[in-house]
Amino acid sequence: MIDLLFRGRKLVFQSRLSLDEVTERLQREVAPPKWQLIETRPRQFVGTFSNGRFSMARMVGGRNSFRSMIEGHLSPGSKGTPIDVQLRLHPFIVIFCAGMFGVGAMVAAGVAGSF
Repeated sequence: MIDLLFRGRKLVFQSRLSLDEVTERLQREVAPPKWQLIETRPRQFVGTFSNGRFSMARMVGGRNSFRSMIEGHLSPGSKGTPIDVQLRLHPFIVIFCAGMFGVGAMVAAGVAGSF
């Protein structure tokens, strides 16, 4: 899990589906980014998909969720479609975690200095 904070986790999936079929299925499931007060879209992911490249995040209805960003690309293969994916945390989450760590370190240093 700690690798998500830095460079991300790289994965490669081999799909037996053709490039056109994988493209069609991804386009069906990825909704374009749009802010709404109440989310009513029936899709599972929000993000962008074009020219075989995608960047998306899972749509989560609950609070306190650290959604990882899914970035990748599709390439044609002889026996299907290889899908190269990289999972990362959103930059805001990384900055927020670093700030919380800094506050915790300052509090610990203050408590240790008072002894």
